[in-house]
Amino acid sequence: MTRYVLAPTYDAAQHLADVLSADGWHVHVGLEEPTTGWRLDRGRHVCLAEIQDRQAVESALLLAVRGAGIVAWTESPDHAAELYDGLSRLGPVELIDGDAAPSDDLAPDQLRMLELLAAGATQVEVAAHLGWSRRTVARRLAEARQTLGAKSTAHAVVLWRQRFGGP
Repeated sequence: MTRYVLAPTYDAAQHLADVLSADGWHVHVGLEEPTTGWRLDRGRHVCLAEIQDRQAVESALLLAVRGAGIVAWTESPDHAAELYDGLSRLGPVELIDGDAAPSDDLAPDQLRMLELLAAGATQVEVAAHLGWSRRTVARRLAEARQTLGAKSTAHAVVLWRQRFGGP
C-alpha cells in the first residue's frame, strides 16, 4: 500500500521514514526519480522531502501518480494544502503532529493490514496480499486491536478510519 504522509517538521517526517525503512520500505531522500533500484510496480517506496515551493508540490504529486509514497514536511500552509489536496485524490493522507509519528503505536504492517481490511479484504486476502500466513494476520490483528483499544476487527477498522481517514 502506498503511504502519503504530511508532517510539520523534518524530525517527525524523518522518524516515520526510519520506521518505514526498518519495516522494509525503500526510502529515497528528495523528489527526483532514482535511476537505479526504483521498481514502483512493487510498491513500498517512499520519497522523503521538504516541500519548499510549488515546483516541489508538483514533483511530489508526479512521483505519487507514478506509484511512490510521499513523506513530506513544509512550513507553508499553502503548499501543505495544495499537496494534501493532490495526494488525497490518490488515496488517504496521514497528517501527523510534531510530537509523534502515527506509527509509534501501530506498526506500518498493521496500518497496511487495517487499510486492506477497510477496503473490504478478508483476512485470507490480507494474508495473500502481504505474504503472511493466516495465523500471522490473526496475531497482528489481535495486536492492532489491543493497541487501538478495539473490541472487534470492525471496531479497529472504524478507529483506523477515524484516525487516518481511510476508505
